[in-house]
Amino acid sequence: MMRSSRDERLIDMHLCNMIGVTAYRSIQTMAPHARVWVYKSAKPFTAEQRTAILARGHTFTKSWAAHGAALDACVDVLHDHFVVIAVDEQQAMASGCSIDKSVQLVQTLERELGLQLTDRMVVLYDKDGVIATCRTLGVRHFAQ
Repeated sequence: MMRSSRDERLIDMHLCNMIGVTAYRSIQTMAPHARVWVYKSAKPFTAEQRTAILARGHTFTKSWAAHGAALDACVDVLHDHFVVIAVDEQQAMASGCSIDKSVQLVQTLERELGLQLTDRMVVLYDKDGVIATCRTLGVRHFAQ
């Protein structure tokens, strides 16, 4: 089920109140030149998973740094299937170690929330306005 933007704003407001911040950073507020990593889930996130991803992502980005320089970054959820991590590298460049830390965050989300975000054999696509999935072997069907 697709949430309306009003519902997403309410969730974001609730999340901000829950974690005690006044401004929640989302992908929409990041610079257009931000470096972006996208992780996908074949199954839609539950409301609890979505809230946990955003809360843990916010905690992570508050302390995410590269060689001691804080990174201007966010972790967001799109369409209840995608975890998006973005960093504005004009402010500070993400280093190999800092990128490894973001991968560790994703692995922790997978383990603690029972998600599969790094399965490279899953393809998500739009089918009549709904997110659908198939295995990579099924992509050949679309090419014909």
